[in-house]
This record gives sequence, structure tokens and C-alpha cells, in this order.
Amino acid sequence: MSLELGYCTNVHAGPDLKSTKANLENHALRVKKSFSPGGPMGIGLWLAAPAAASLQDGSALEEFRDWLNEHGLHPFTLNGFPYGNFHQEVVKHDVYHPTWMDDKRLTYTLHLVHALDQLLAPGSEGSISTLPIAWGSPRPSPEMLDHAADNLVTVARQLA
Repeated sequence: MSLELGYCTNVHAGPDLKSTKANLENHALRVKKSFSPGGPMGIGLWLAAPAAASLQDGSALEEFRDWLNEHGLHPFTLNGFPYGNFHQEVVKHDVYHPTWMDDKRLTYTLHLVHALDQLLAPGSEGSISTLPIAWGSPRPSPEMLDHAADNLVTVARQLA
């Protein structure tokens, strides 16, 4: 098993693909120039839900993959915890929404699965981080937890 280190892009606000790409150009490429000028550099890529959704349309994902490859950026992991813009002044508990009890979380994660599958080189492995099933209060009902479990099973089946 090899260990890959990377620059995590969720330190920069980027609620859409245009902002994400600008952050990669302005920050990740500068880091790459300093630490991995002669080869690819791993990145932990954060795609907010609107950015992930936009990669499902037409050739956008292929173009983004080609751009990443051209610049030597290797997204081996996706940060799927923050759904939307979590760079507001007060984030607090909003970062935990939508939860796995909401189908928006399922759709977002499936978009990330599709994107990562296309961004990785054939035969490569990757990962996607996500949030806990539930956090804080109110406590979810058994029915809500059942729905969260169904959503997680849907993702697991997609990965199989």
C-alpha cells in the first residue's frame, strides 16, 4: 500500500466549477511548482454540490479531467463533507446539512462517485470523505435512520 499526500482544496471558497478551477490555478499550481515541479501532485479536491452537478453535463467532466492532467494535478480523494459554500462567516452546524437522511446528500455523493471514477487513471484507487449519518439534535427517528441507511446502501451498490 502506498501513501499519497496532497494539497486539500477545501481551504479555498469555491461554490462552483469556475471558482474551483480558479482556486486550482491560483493556489494548487503554485504549491505544485514548489513541491512537485517535475511530476504530478496529489490533490484532495473539494467540489461543492453545484460544481459536482455541473460535471454531469456533456463534456464538462472530460474537459476538467484533461485540464487537471495537463497541469499535473492528481485528484486521488474528494472531500464530500461540505455540500455547499462553507466559507461563510458563521458556518457552525450548517456544514452538517444535508444529512444522509436527505436525498440531496445521496445525489451529491453519486455525482462525486461518477466524477472521481472519470478523474482517476484506469486501475487507480480513490476515496471520498463524507459526513456522519447524524450529528447534534434533534435526534433522528428510526424511520429517518432507515432512510439514511437506504441512501448509503444505494451508494455502496454504485461502488460495487
